[in-house]
Amino acid sequence: MQSRFGQLMGDTARIWKMHLNILLKPMGLSYAKYSTLLMIDRHSGELMQNELANLLSIEHPTLARVLNDLQKNGWIEKKQHFKDKRVKIIFFTKSGKNRFEKCKQIVNNFRKEILFNIDKKRLKQNIKVLEQIFNNLSNLQEIKCSKK
Repeated sequence: MQSRFGQLMGDTARIWKMHLNILLKPMGLSYAKYSTLLMIDRHSGELMQNELANLLSIEHPTLARVLNDLQKNGWIEKKQHFKDKRVKIIFFTKSGKNRFEKCKQIVNNFRKEILFNIDKKRLKQNIKVLEQIFNNLSNLQEIKCSKK
C-alpha cells in the first residue's frame, strides 16, 4: 500500500494541474500563473519578488518569466521597493484583482465538484496527513540544501 502512495500522489497532482490548465485557459492563465496569483492574494495582494519565489519553491528566472507575462496581460504591477531599488514589489492591478476573484470562483467550483461525496471528517484527516507529508518533505529539502 505504501509503495503505491507516492505514485498516486504524483498522478493526482498532475491530473489536478491538467484540469486547472484547461479551466483557466479561457482567462489567459495556467496552473503556474494561477498559483502565483493565489500566493500574492494570500499575502494581502502585495509581495516582494524574492519572497514569492521562495513561497512557490521556484527559481527566480522562472518566476520572472511568469511575472512578466502576468504584467503584460494586466494582472499585476511591479514597483521598486522604496528602501532598496533592487527589490521588486508585486501587487495586483485593480482589473487583475477583479479577474482573479472570478478565477478563484472557477477553481472553488471545480474543487467542490471533485470533492463531492467525500466525507468531511475523512477529508479533514487527509488534509492533516498531506500537511504532515508536506512538512516532512520541506524539512528534508532544507537538510539537503544545507549540506551543499
